[in-house]
Amino acid sequence: MVSPIAETTTTTSFPLRRVDSIRSATAFMRAESANDVPPNFWTTIDMVRTVWNVLAQNRNTAKACTSPVPKVAAAMTDRRRRQKEQRAAKRKAEKKQTARRELGRRLGTALVFGVLVVGILAVGAFFGDEEGDLPRGYEGFRQQPTACGAEQPPPEQVAQYTEPEEQADITPSTDVTATLQTSCGEIVIQLDPAGYPETVNSFVFLAREGFYNGQVFYRVVTDVQLFAGDPLADGTGGPGYRIPDEFPAEDFVYTPGVVAMDNEGRGTTGSQFFVVPGADADVLNPLFNVLGQMISGQDALDRIQEVETARRPGSVEDSLPLETVYIESVTIDVTGS
Repeated sequence: MVSPIAETTTTTSFPLRRVDSIRSATAFMRAESANDVPPNFWTTIDMVRTVWNVLAQNRNTAKACTSPVPKVAAAMTDRRRRQKEQRAAKRKAEKKQTARRELGRRLGTALVFGVLVVGILAVGAFFGDEEGDLPRGYEGFRQQPTACGAEQPPPEQVAQYTEPEEQADITPSTDVTATLQTSCGEIVIQLDPAGYPETVNSFVFLAREGFYNGQVFYRVVTDVQLFAGDPLADGTGGPGYRIPDEFPAEDFVYTPGVVAMDNEGRGTTGSQFFVVPGADADVLNPLFNVLGQMISGQDALDRIQEVETARRPGSVEDSLPLETVYIESVTIDVTGS
């Protein structure tokens, strides 16, 4: 007869089935010989089975908890992440665009304000009619003593033009002189309309307009140049227009008595001019429109050069007159027209 225990151990492989088989066999044996089994044997078998069931249940639960996230859930997570990143990038771009618009608005406001300020200052500098509205550089000369013991004339009347009007009585064959009444004496200039027609026409136009009346000799470089014709009295002003370059020949020498138009380079000739008082101007390049030749007034030039000078602001040149030499008037005489 085959033992029930042996039969169950050979046909049952899963541990729980093995316990059940053992219990069945032992139950059969219990009926045969109950006195041969230890007192706690069956109780121990029941405890083992209970513990095994608990362990199996815990293992199944752990597998469920550690199972990988379904692919659908992972895809949903990636999509939400991308949407979040896209929203953040959009907000960042909107902030940058708003900042650029604000910066552009502020720059535009500052530009408009700057243009208005410059315009107001320019209008005040060029078109002031009262003493207090005159250009700052010119006002400085008005506050100084008048040179050569002369009386201070009325202030200049600053004006601007778009172009010089043609002077019909000025032709290449006419004889034209300009007489400058200054604080230190009279200077008479023989103009050269044949050699420098545009230059002479512009100077005569401005003189007849009274443009030069009340202006000053703002820079005195002894034996080289005596500068005048600037309404701002600092070397930066003009009539509001430019005239063509009419430079002399390359071998031209600026000898004493030559009167020429000052400039800041090619194409910048306006109203400023200079008189050569001495022999040191021969170093100048022939790049200044010639107006004419002084025919009388050397004594006036000498008195102007006797005026004490000081260093000009921002320069090492002692050429700023400490007494003011005015151009009181300019008279044009034309014959032979």
